[in-house]
Amino acid sequence: MDDKTITALQLIVEKANKLRRFNFEQHDKDTGFRFSIDFEEGERYTITFDLPEEKERDAFILTFRLFFQDNELISFPKINSLSQDPDLSTSWKESMSNIRSNYFGYINGHSRQTVELFEGQPSREEMLRIGLYGGLAHANDPGKIQQYEEWANDNIKASVFEQEFSRILVTILGFIYQLSAITIEELERHHKLAS
Repeated sequence: MDDKTITALQLIVEKANKLRRFNFEQHDKDTGFRFSIDFEEGERYTITFDLPEEKERDAFILTFRLFFQDNELISFPKINSLSQDPDLSTSWKESMSNIRSNYFGYINGHSRQTVELFEGQPSREEMLRIGLYGGLAHANDPGKIQQYEEWANDNIKASVFEQEFSRILVTILGFIYQLSAITIEELERHHKLAS
């Protein structure tokens, strides 16, 4: 197996394990991304959204983006290039292709919240890009910054966006864990062959 391929496979496992240590998906299990409405005197009410800790989310994103950004070798958009290595098993290539296909099917879709609340019906990928490049991880895309700020200025949209953004991260994390599992098997297979 090519050294570049081995390094990339090891990086997949290492970064997936790092994401697992963040335990970010535990928030979803603990809260289920709920919200509550407390009615006050008269017609006033307060809506409270269960959101992950900002510090926890931001630390998680630094590693997560390696699987999302187009310029990273282990990202879902680019990982298919590893299939050129003839020493990778057919099983790994087929499984990776299936996981990747499921990832793109999910990320290109829409959640009910984005269709009902956000103008232009942004896909999950668009919401993720607006979150990442509109201010959470980078602030270098004026269009995404403007959209992020517009949503942030509306308390309900801001909270729904934060919940949906976190839900997208948790779902993609599942694809990353699947990718890591098949990659561990592939590295073990390669190690046995090399021994």
